[in-house]
Amino acid sequence: LVTQLARARGVKTVSVIRPRPDWEAIVQRLKGLGADLVTTNSALKEDLKAAKLGPTPLLGLNCVGGTSALAVLGEGGTLVTYGGMSMQPVTIPTSLLIFKDLQFKGFWLSGRFAREQGAVKRAASLDYLAKLAAQGQLQT
Repeated sequence: LVTQLARARGVKTVSVIRPRPDWEAIVQRLKGLGADLVTTNSALKEDLKAAKLGPTPLLGLNCVGGTSALAVLGEGGTLVTYGGMSMQPVTIPTSLLIFKDLQFKGFWLSGRFAREQGAVKRAASLDYLAKLAAQGQLQT
């Protein structure tokens, strides 16, 4: 859904996924949803450079935890973790904190975020998403 929302706003996205037997089908599915690049953690730096998507990424969304693709975030970039599928802690190299001034945040949709938004703002967000889905811009 994030990839589709980014596409609707003209924001380029990179999807970093684990290698798997149905790789090509997954790549085509993600690109069909709007991903500009689909790659693996080990090929990320090289593929990102070759893709020439524009400026260095400043936002990373992490649903896996563990070691992530932090090295490609630009100076002052932010990694938002919203899941822990690997069941491993997020690993943050000290050098990236010092030399790139990266920031790390957590996000829980139904927790603090939902409480802070309140019912009216949550309803407005759902209305926006429903409108995009009705227009065929958002696949559920």
